[in-house]
Amino acid sequence: MKTYYKNPRRITAKQYDQLTQWLAELGDPSGIVHDLNSDFIISGNQRGRVFDVNKCQIELVEKYDQPDDHGTVAHGFVIWQGKRYAYRQVRWTPEQCEMGVIVANRAGGEWDKDILANQWE
Repeated sequence: MKTYYKNPRRITAKQYDQLTQWLAELGDPSGIVHDLNSDFIISGNQRGRVFDVNKCQIELVEKYDQPDDHGTVAHGFVIWQGKRYAYRQVRWTPEQCEMGVIVANRAGGEWDKDILANQWE
């Protein structure tokens, strides 16, 4: 695999180190991450709104008796309009939930405005 040549996001060395740390502690924050302890959607709130996730079928494909080292207890999919979208159940502390919300909304780096202006319409 290769990174996309027109990717308009850039990440500093410090952001890279932080992302590495966050992924090691929390796992991948993409998709919908649902904390079972609080019943909050930690990551994917906007997708959850579009899907109206509480009216969607949740298909779990992998479940664990105990949380793994990222707090994950299940992986699966939200079924919306006949398509599958990533879904993960976790059991996190309130502090991990707060960190997860920030990481999910911040971990992407900064926009490269030159690439956006000159390579995208």
